[in-house]
Amino acid sequence: MSLNYDPFYLMEKSINESIININKVYNKWYSLLNESNTFSNKEFKYYNKEINNMINEIEIDLIDISNSIKAIENNKNNEKFKNITKQEFQRRNEFLKETTNQINIIKVNVTNKEVINKINNLLKNQIFNNNNNNNNNNNNNNNNNNNNNNNNNNNNNNNNNNNNYNNNNNNNNNNNNNNNNNNNNNNNNNINNINSTINYKNHIKNQNEIDNTEFINEQIQYRKSLMEKQDKELGYLLDDVKTIHEISLEIKKELEIQNKIFDNLNDRADQSTFSMNGLMRKLDRFKDRIVTSSNIYHCNSNDLNNYCKDVIITQKEIGSWNQGNRGGAKYTQWEITLENKLDFSLTQFYILKDYTLKIRDRKSIWNVQENESTNYLILPYYQNSIGPKSNWVFGFILQDSEPANLTLEGISF
Repeated sequence: MSLNYDPFYLMEKSINESIININKVYNKWYSLLNESNTFSNKEFKYYNKEINNMINEIEIDLIDISNSIKAIENNKNNEKFKNITKQEFQRRNEFLKETTNQINIIKVNVTNKEVINKINNLLKNQIFNNNNNNNNNNNNNNNNNNNNNNNNNNNNNNNNNNNNYNNNNNNNNNNNNNNNNNNNNNNNNNINNINSTINYKNHIKNQNEIDNTEFINEQIQYRKSLMEKQDKELGYLLDDVKTIHEISLEIKKELEIQNKIFDNLNDRADQSTFSMNGLMRKLDRFKDRIVTSSNIYHCNSNDLNNYCKDVIITQKEIGSWNQGNRGGAKYTQWEITLENKLDFSLTQFYILKDYTLKIRDRKSIWNVQENESTNYLILPYYQNSIGPKSNWVFGFILQDSEPANLTLEGISF
């Protein structure tokens, strides 16, 4: 695995950036916790949710980092991880440990009992304050009623001096009514206190349900955004695959053009070879005319100095096969050795050929030259002579498996 393309470094960079961001959010959250009413402060609620979401995301990334480190540890001998040294492996473990500790510290500070108790106490105080305000309003109403009753009593005493007995009875009744009202108000206060406690418990329950619902919605939204991100990345990957496909098609077109160019070059080479063969045939005829002026010995068995008896021709079969691209025709390769046992060099030989020399094609004969005008096989133009006590080897590929009839007709020396 090339270190330049190791995905660990991308994950490390992303996590470091997330650590910087979560520390900023934590500092703001801590400041609001100490300086504001967490129950009513919307900014605190926002940062409280934000910091929990960031902790979850970083923990998921740390799990991926941990899994990659375990994979390297379990596959130390894998060629894929050969570039990861022991020092690099140790550094990655230290990074994982240090980052995990930082997140755990923030997580503990956010979820410890003191913070939760403070938030709950503020909530409880807010509810009790609301209930006390209601009780104070009730008490004020009771006092006003008592004052009104007393004033009514005084007015009745001044205005109705002759009706003392009746007024006293009325006052007693009013006082009794006032006492009953006060008792009822006290009972109402007690009931309100009980209701406030019940309201607090119900509020806590409802708040927990709201928090659970918000958490579930946030998780659904997070998963949805994660899926959208994956779909977007898959879209990018699809675009890359399409681009590679288009490039491969362009390469294919270019190869086809290059193949056509090579085919044209091969055709031209064949034409050049054909032209060179024609030129070589002309040179052969020119050479034949020159050779006639040299010392040519015609083989004659009746001659006492029959030099041809010391020039031996032998044929050896190298192999045979059926060639599929030529309709399954059978071909045989032959190796011909011309042995010069004379004490002087041969400048040329003349081997008579006949119909049995059925050469497969022009490329199937080597180290010997066909003289079309005389029907001879002769020494090729690039070989000046055959030294004394030396051999000359040539060969060809013939149709069928029968050897050709080769007869030494003459030599030059």
